[in-house]
This record gives sequence, structure tokens and C-alpha cells, in this order.
Amino acid sequence: MRRAQIARRQAWLKRVRAQRAAAARKRQAIIARRRMLIAKRKAATRRAQQLRAQRAAAARRAAAMARARRAAAEARRKADIARKRKNMATRRAAAIARARAEAARKAAIRKKNQELAAKRRAEAQRRAAIIAARKRAIALRAKKAAEIHRQ
Repeated sequence: MRRAQIARRQAWLKRVRAQRAAAARKRQAIIARRRMLIAKRKAATRRAQQLRAQRAAAARRAAAMARARRAAAEARRKADIARKRKNMATRRAAAIARARAEAARKAAIRKKNQELAAKRRAEAQRRAAIIAARKRAIALRAKKAAEIHRQ
């Protein structure tokens, strides 16, 4: 009797222990599964964040490049304008210089002509004076001759 009771109790203990172990295993499995899910979600969020960060960085880089390109274009345009302005200025300066040179040349020619004309006038006057002197001399001689003749 006693032996049978002991055997029954042992069997019951065995069964209970087995059930408890199974329950524990189940609990562990559930916990493990939950942990896995959490880890998966974490990994997914991390990946998404990384992607987002990369995209943002790429966008920033692109924006910077665009800005740089625009700045370069602007600088080129300004340089072109400046160059054109400079060219125009130099051209204008050259034109003014040419005009001045031309004016100076004309003035020089005029001065020379004036000097030549003055010289010519002086020469003509001298000639006229010589001729007049000769005439006077002739007239004087004639007068003297007439005086002598009259006497």
C-alpha cells in the first residue's frame, strides 16, 4: 500500500515537474520571440534612420553643389560684364586719344601754314620795299637830272 502511494506520488511529481518545465520552456520561447521582434524593429528603425541621414547628406551636398554652380555662373557673368565694360572704356579712351592726336596734328599744320604765310608776307613786303626804294632812287635821279638841265 505504502509503496504504491509512494510510486503514485513520484509519478505525480514527475508529471508536475514535466508540466512546469514545459510551461517554463513555453514562457522562455515567448520571451525570446518578443526579444527577437524588438531587436528586428530596432534594426529596422536604425536602418531607416541611416537611410534618411544618407539621403539628407546627399541632398545637402547637392544643394551645396548647386549653390557653388550658381555662384560660379554669377561670377562668370560679372567677369564678362566687367571685361565688356573695360573693353568699352579702353575703346573709348583709344578713340579720345585718336581724336586728340588728330586735333594736335591739325593744329600743328595750321601753325606751320600761319608761319609760312607770315614769312611770305614778310618777303613780299621786303620786295615791295626794295622796289619802292628803287623807284624813289630813280625819281630822285630824274629830279636831279631835271635840276641840272634847268640850270
